Amino acid sequence: MTFVDTTTDTTVPSGSRTTLEQMRDDVCAFYGMEGDSQQESRAVRLIQDAVESLNRRKLWQFNLYQASSFNTAAGTSSYSLTSIAPTLWKVYSLRKSDSADYSLTGMRQSMFDIMFQSQSGITGYPYIRVDFNVYRNGTLNIFPTPDGVYPMILRYFRMIARPTDLNSFIDMPQPYQSIPKFLALSHMAQFVGDSARSQGEYWKREYEQAYQEMNEMDEGVDDEHLRFVSGEEIAAMARSYINPNGRPAYLDMF
Repeated sequence: MTFVDTTTDTTVPSGSRTTLEQMRDDVCAFYGMEGDSQQESRAVRLIQDAVESLNRRKLWQFNLYQASSFNTAAGTSSYSLTSIAPTLWKVYSLRKSDSADYSLTGMRQSMFDIMFQSQSGITGYPYIRVDFNVYRNGTLNIFPTPDGVYPMILRYFRMIARPTDLNSFIDMPQPYQSIPKFLALSHMAQFVGDSARSQGEYWKREYEQAYQEMNEMDEGVDDEHLRFVSGEEIAAMARSYINPNGRPAYLDMF
C-alpha cells in the first residue's frame, strides 16, 4: 500500500472573520441570554448542528480540494489516503496525468466485485478506481493493477469543519457564514417560549432564503456548462442529416 501525501493548505482564509464565539454571542444576544452559560453552551451546539446539516445536504464546491500528486507503483493496486482521511468526505476524481491523460471511472466495491472480480489479477493502464471504505481508512483501489509508474492527481470533497474552538473561524466563505447562525437562531427560539415562536419562524425563512442563494452560487452553472443534446436533435435543428457513424461517442451516454 502506497502512502498518498498532501500539501493542501487547511487554513481558513483570512477573510473569514466570524468566530464561533462571535456567532454564539450573536445568537444569545438576540434572545437576551448573554452571560447565561447554559444557553451559551446550547447556542454552540445549535451552531455545530447547523454546520452538520449543511454537510448532510450536499457536497459543496467550495470544499473541493486537490491533494498532492502521487505515482503508482508497479504491482500495487491499493493506495492509502491516510494523510487526508480526517477531512476526506468523498472522492471527486482520480486522474492519470501523464501523456495519456484521462480520469479513472469511479465504481462501487459491490459493482466491481460483480463485473471484474474474476479479472482482478490483470495488469496494465489503470482505468477504474474503487473507493473502499474511504470515510474510515481512506483506501483507493485501482484496476487493472498498474504495470508501471503513472502520475495520479486526486481531487476530493471535504466536510465543512465542525467548529469546536471558540476562537476558530467558521470554515465557510465569508458571504455564507451567516447561514449557520440563521438556523441556530431559528432553533433557539423553542427554548425561549411561545413568545419567540414568530421570531423562530422569521429566522427559518431567512435561513431558507440564504441557503437557496448559497446553493445557487456554489453550483455556479454558467454559459460554458451547455446542455448535452443528441445527434438527432442537432440534425433536426440544423435541418441536415448526421451520419450515426460520425456521432460523438460521449452522446451515447445520454
